[in-house]
Amino acid sequence: MTHAQWGRARPPLVHAEAWQAVMAAAEWRCECTGECGGHRSQPACPREDTQAHRLHVIPRDPHTSPLEAMRLRAGDLRAVCEQCHAGIARIARRDRARRQAEALRRAQQSLL
Repeated sequence: MTHAQWGRARPPLVHAEAWQAVMAAAEWRCECTGECGGHRSQPACPREDTQAHRLHVIPRDPHTSPLEAMRLRAGDLRAVCEQCHAGIARIARRDRARRQAEALRRAQQSLL
């Protein structure tokens, strides 16, 4: 069994049908087109699902809460490699921190 076949034969224990649908629609390739902040010299990430580069199924909207993510359908999910997933998550955390800081600043100014 090849690495790609090994990965494709082992969906996660939960939400396996959605995972399979997302992976098939992505053709077992990372769907990131630069939202991670990396691979700027290419239009899309070149990674495919292998043991060396496992793909993750994540919400298309990086600001989706974990609880909301559990309720999403396959069309609202996408496949990304670990490196792109980390970059997307890092940018989402930075954006969330920026929004929280701005909200705090506005709240403090309203007290004055």
